[in-house]
Amino acid sequence: MLLQLLENAKIAREEGVPLCQDTGLAVVFVEIGQDVHVVGGDLNEAIHEGVRQGYKDGYLGLLL
Repeated sequence: MLLQLLENAKIAREEGVPLCQDTGLAVVFVEIGQDVHVVGGDLNEAIHEGVRQGYKDGYLGLLL
């Protein structure tokens, strides 16, 4: 199992995609500039919705 987790971390790093394990935990890194203003919504909620859609559409999950 540890080898699978390490392989998943390697792929996520190389591909620049979220690190997902079978625990259902998605690790998301967000980079925004210092002059960026989020209007009309909540950034945290947008991230949660993006992760939800990613799982729903099959883009996120354990890489085998």
